[in-house]
Order: sequence, then structure tokens, then C-alpha cells
Amino acid sequence: MTAMLKFFLGKGLAVVLVAMASLVTASAVPAQEVNYTGSLQFTTGNYIFTERTSSLYFYNGVSVTQKAFRFSVSIPVIQQSTPW
Repeated sequence: MTAMLKFFLGKGLAVVLVAMASLVTASAVPAQEVNYTGSLQFTTGNYIFTERTSSLYFYNGVSVTQKAFRFSVSIPVIQQSTPW
């Protein structure tokens, strides 16, 4: 397991999950719907350049619907081992 993945699954993931939980649990009122969506992807390989690249993508989204109003927020967290 790469150091990047260990860090993300350790401290980084905990920070993101706490932030998302606080958004989801924030003052729900009657007739209001709160939804969370997310995904986690890891990829590694030699692409165009000779240096091996590892990437971790953690997509988060929260939406709040009340009657005819809907508010959505998406927070992608992306960690990559190379700058390109």
C-alpha cells in the first residue's frame, strides 16, 4: 500500500467524513430530504510519462431538498503522486 493511500485512509478520510457528517446532520426540518452520494476510486499505472502515477479519487456530494427547492454541493478530494 502506498504512503499516499495510507495517509488518505488514515487522517485525510477521517477529516472528510467528519465534515460530510456535520453537513448531513445539520438541522433537518420536517418535509426536508437530505441525501449523500460518494465514491472512492484508486488507480495506478504508467501512462504517457515514464514515471508511475498513482491517483486516489474520493467524490462526495450532499443535497438538501425542501418542497420545490434543491441545494446540492459536491466536494471532490483528489490525491495524485505526480504533478501531471
